[in-house]
Amino acid sequence: MKSFSGSLPCCGKQLSAPTIVVWASLLLALAPASVVAADGRFDIVREGRPACAIVIAEQPSRAARLAALELQSHVLKITGVELPLRHDVEPTPGARILVGDSTATRAQGLRGADLPPQEYLIGFRSNVLVLLGRDWTDTEASRRETGRTIHDQRLADLRQKIDYWKAVGLPDRGSLELELPGVFDDHGSCYAAYDFLERFCGVRWYGPTDLTSVIPKRRDLSAQGHDIRRAPALKHRNALSVGSWPFLRGQWGAFTDAQVFLHWRRVRLGGEKWAANHTIHRRTIETVLNDPAYQAHGPAKGLNLCYTHPKLVQALAQMARDYFDGKGELPSGFKALGDYFAIVPEDVAKYCTCERCRALLDRGKDRKTGFFSSGEISDYWFSFVNAVAREVSRTHPDKYIATLAYWNYAYPPRDFDVEPNVSIAPCLHTCAYAIDDDVRENDMKFYRAWLAKTKAPMFLWNYYHHPMEPALIDKWKCFPNVMVHETARAARMFIQDGVRGIFECGEQDQVEHYVMIKLWDDPGLDTDAVLDEFFTLYFGAAARPMNQFYRSLESIACDQSLYPPKLHKQNRDIAWKNLGTPERMKHLAALIAEAEALASTEIERQRVALWRNSIWEWMLDGRADYDARHPKPDANPAPPSANDAPIDRPALDAWSAPYRGWHYHPEPVIPSDLKIPGHETFHSFDVPTVYQIPGQPGKWFMSFIGFNGQGYNSFVAESTNLVHWTHPRLAMGFGPPNEFDHGGCVIGAFLYESYDLKTPRLLKQRDGKYWTLYGCYPRQGGYELRPGYEGVAFSDDGLTWRRAKHAPILAVQDADCGAWEKDCIYQPWLVEHAGRFYNFYNAANGGTEQMGGATSTNLLDWKRSPANPIVRVRPGGYDGQFCSDGKVFRDGDHWVMFYFGVGKGGAHIMAAFSRDLQHWTSHPEPLYQAGGHPGGLDARYAHKISLVHDPATDTFYLYYCAVGKEGTAGNKGRCIGLLTSPKLPANPP
Repeated sequence: MKSFSGSLPCCGKQLSAPTIVVWASLLLALAPASVVAADGRFDIVREGRPACAIVIAEQPSRAARLAALELQSHVLKITGVELPLRHDVEPTPGARILVGDSTATRAQGLRGADLPPQEYLIGFRSNVLVLLGRDWTDTEASRRETGRTIHDQRLADLRQKIDYWKAVGLPDRGSLELELPGVFDDHGSCYAAYDFLERFCGVRWYGPTDLTSVIPKRRDLSAQGHDIRRAPALKHRNALSVGSWPFLRGQWGAFTDAQVFLHWRRVRLGGEKWAANHTIHRRTIETVLNDPAYQAHGPAKGLNLCYTHPKLVQALAQMARDYFDGKGELPSGFKALGDYFAIVPEDVAKYCTCERCRALLDRGKDRKTGFFSSGEISDYWFSFVNAVAREVSRTHPDKYIATLAYWNYAYPPRDFDVEPNVSIAPCLHTCAYAIDDDVRENDMKFYRAWLAKTKAPMFLWNYYHHPMEPALIDKWKCFPNVMVHETARAARMFIQDGVRGIFECGEQDQVEHYVMIKLWDDPGLDTDAVLDEFFTLYFGAAARPMNQFYRSLESIACDQSLYPPKLHKQNRDIAWKNLGTPERMKHLAALIAEAEALASTEIERQRVALWRNSIWEWMLDGRADYDARHPKPDANPAPPSANDAPIDRPALDAWSAPYRGWHYHPEPVIPSDLKIPGHETFHSFDVPTVYQIPGQPGKWFMSFIGFNGQGYNSFVAESTNLVHWTHPRLAMGFGPPNEFDHGGCVIGAFLYESYDLKTPRLLKQRDGKYWTLYGCYPRQGGYELRPGYEGVAFSDDGLTWRRAKHAPILAVQDADCGAWEKDCIYQPWLVEHAGRFYNFYNAANGGTEQMGGATSTNLLDWKRSPANPIVRVRPGGYDGQFCSDGKVFRDGDHWVMFYFGVGKGGAHIMAAFSRDLQHWTSHPEPLYQAGGHPGGLDARYAHKISLVHDPATDTFYLYYCAVGKEGTAGNKGRCIGLLTSPKLPANPP
């Protein structure tokens, strides 16, 4: 038996069960029973057991292999049951799902090669379900096929390799490297599997992760219907978004490249091979088209060429012939795919000034339109395109020269037609159609003219880049340009008109992007039905306000009356003076607040938070920027808030007084040489945090970390008297290889029931689990190897912890990461207050560490404070180099942050105070200075505290990482020390 999938066949396996390896001799005994019901229903999973097996060829196509894995993993996520995955050479009694070409499909009289490109079959037969399409065959000849996409990628670049099980969120199944079928290679069997999962299993891929997908949970799963044989309506579907722009990236949340590559296949992007983009430009002129004979005269030299020179016609025609004949890879900068070789000039209005070129250019002087798109150089450019096309048609009559109809050559030539082997791609400003009738009408003039004139397949280059692109370039916040109904209308029209394919230039929001690509596949879908289904499935209990929020954005953005005459587009002021007015923002804020209140499950809350953080916070920033640039005079200005004012020295002295006068405990409570069973190589213990678990009165737990020379693990010990700690064991180990926390995890920023200084440090449950933020490092091999990150973890019992999000919550690569934290992010501290979560964390720029803040509504998505760093180093002070590892608690009417400062020769325990958790003032004197007990445990460093109060004795226990000085009697390495107030009895119980 071969196990290409990384998971040998098994029967009846639940998602949480260990892998069951079933050898060939057992297959017949364990085979699923025949399951085609009397009513024609095909059972897939029945009563918690597999009711069929997936069958593929012994040597499957790459598409069939992926399709089978995708079917298997999705059924597993839906039902918790894994379908057996077998090769066609193995005996497989009972019901079968045949995926891709195999001896089993041929026995049914079916061959994928008999289907046209992109067409696929979902076939219902007796005891058999067929998922079949035409698939690319992996041969030496097929791998020799060359080409370059619009973005200059080779075909091989689009056959990405991924770790499949990791990409689909099932890393426990091991590693499985998989080469994906290229998006422009035939992979009809994948189309069949994905259509089946959507149509019969209720799966929806609204994004590249499980969080952004809808995967229903069912105990039983079956399908019933008639044969479906179809293909996507649009043959070239190029909206290969990677989340480059803020809305889609934010709405998709954290994702990996591998997940995006899978997402493209799942939503059936790609299709027929075609490409057209600028091919004649400075780089290609310097490296390839550098013959002096056809260089442009005048200012265009080096940018464009002499497009009337016969030698240039021959040079490009020969390049096209060589490409079509498979004579090597195209040089970088050129574009060609499949039957199309592109020639497009540079994106500048500078052209050759020779006599022949000027004569043709002069013919277009009267073809200005007053819009971006005109016909000023159409005769000039398409004369050249025709000349190349005629040459190519002599040797390759079935191939095409592809070009754009763009800018000043958007309109067809006036006095002649283009050759029948010239494939045109008009560039249309679809992002303006809802708000600018004049632009739309001008686009439709040349679009309709090309439809009437061109004999070759026609493609489109559709713009969805405004207003986001200028907003990003000029650093302002645009109002969301939601125009989903206009996008849907245009997509249907283009397909009805016979357009062969579309390239999306730009990136829309999550919903408009999804609706567009669904209509590219099936223009018969009802736009409102797709929208309502999205909001219902995606947001659940919060669907109504989120649907209203999105449709309100569209209503505002598409209201032509809100734009000034003759300026039917946004700028920095129009976005917020005309569109995002205070009244509209108030209405939208109420919808967001209602959605947050209604979201009833953790996944609903996470999805609402993604939208809030990506769209609503963007809008709030845009509105705030406008208000700051256009302040309104206030007849009754409010006095400055006391919360904003620095805290004076008398208050600092009074507030810090209760936390001075500590009594030193002479022995470590966690010694540096503690031997933890099974983890004896760990030592140098650090970062203590003491807490209690509900239902266990009289018992305390301490998390702490140890170092083994490679990285960190978090451990937990327990105590009944807060002095003697026993039963140390692992709490959270190293993260997986190549992950952000592979170098170790430092837990301790727990979610508590209360943050008052004297209340118990009792863990709080959220959604039935306990929570902590944690610091972490991606690399093993040393001490605090930069960069550091932060993650979030949960626990069922408060003792062992695992990741809650497979991506960091704070990273140095984040867009809002400040210069002060650019090198490393360290330890978090979590506070919940007034319905919001606060993360107080230290981070480094070079050798300086300071404290920053971030906030969240769901523990998973965080927004940094614009005031960062909120606690800063004070040159020459006790915290002149570090302000780190802050621990924040409520003390009456104010907040206190215990942190450690580095300065004046040591690490010391310091305090800062705040009235609002945002503005902090530090006391200049330590609460406890390193070496507070001369020659003792902390002669060098006293830092990283944990503070708890025992109400039975009215005693504060302050645990800290103590480091002594070498050569002193009290030096006991890096250990956990203890200070108390008041002093403990000689022999605590």
